[in-house]
Amino acid sequence: MPNTIFDMFTAPNIVGYIEEQAPTIDDPYLGAALFPNRKNAGLDLSWLKQHTGVAVQLKASSFDVKAELRNRVGIAKIDTEMAFFKEAMRIGEKDRQDLLRVNEAYAQPIIARIFDDIGNLVKGVDVAAERMRMQLLADGQISVTRDGADYEYDYQFPVAHKETISAAANKWSATETADPIADIERWRDVIIADGGSAPNRAVCNNTVWKHLRNNLSIRKAMNPVGYANIKVKPDDVRQYIYDATKVTVEVYDKTYALEVGGSVYKYYPDNKFTLIPDGDLGNTFYGTTPEEADLMGGVSTDAQVSLINTATAVTVTRESDPVNVNTKVSAVLLPSLPSIGSIFIATVA
Repeated sequence: MPNTIFDMFTAPNIVGYIEEQAPTIDDPYLGAALFPNRKNAGLDLSWLKQHTGVAVQLKASSFDVKAELRNRVGIAKIDTEMAFFKEAMRIGEKDRQDLLRVNEAYAQPIIARIFDDIGNLVKGVDVAAERMRMQLLADGQISVTRDGADYEYDYQFPVAHKETISAAANKWSATETADPIADIERWRDVIIADGGSAPNRAVCNNTVWKHLRNNLSIRKAMNPVGYANIKVKPDDVRQYIYDATKVTVEVYDKTYALEVGGSVYKYYPDNKFTLIPDGDLGNTFYGTTPEEADLMGGVSTDAQVSLINTATAVTVTRESDPVNVNTKVSAVLLPSLPSIGSIFIATVA
């Protein structure tokens, strides 16, 4: 066993342990697939969003005259500053006393527990990223609470690409009267008419998915004679919706818990249905944390910094009185959404 607490809990040791323990993810984050990670230097982030892909006819011209310049239309630049997240955990004198009371064999579980606690801070970065990505899909904007205040990230989502079904009989929860197929077709038509890529995927959680499975018009179309008594299979419903609309529905029910109070929430909320195009929707950009920028080399400070997943900084600092090791996990991140013109967000129930 290392001689001192400072030998045990170093940034490289912590990162190495977390990477070694990382399991194969059986239930991956949907947002990580739709918004692949990318590294971005600094805090600032900008991208171009394309409102329309409709081809515009070339202007007619006479011979021997200068060509008329065309303005670039339908393109807007988004500039913003990425969100900063950090949280720390202290390894203190009592933890050290626990280690002194046992031999090396029994010390390893205690050390592993401490490393696992720090690993949970690293996982918290993934939670923050997924929350932001799902807010984008469900609301078209992001809200981050920082120092007791809410900060809004306005992505300039097209107003025409949002709809709230207001009539009670048309809400998808009204399974006897709602017509989800007609709604999906109408929303696809809006995107196509505006020049966006035709959406061929959709995201909802299980609450809305149950509405679709229980919808009378869908059940009748699938089983004109025995719809009242036949229990439809989820895969059959998904296939029918695809055949009718060319949209494949992805049901995403993954949850997270808040650190304070432990309340559990769904990343993608109830009563929402988002149409999206094929391919990546954008990227999850990770910027440069202050720890990476100013402490990484260890110059003029006793702080140790190691990166995990190329972007999340794990910083270890020592204190002599009390004898503590502080471990801080920090990240700068924000998703981009250049495909915003090909997305439709509906509140369906």
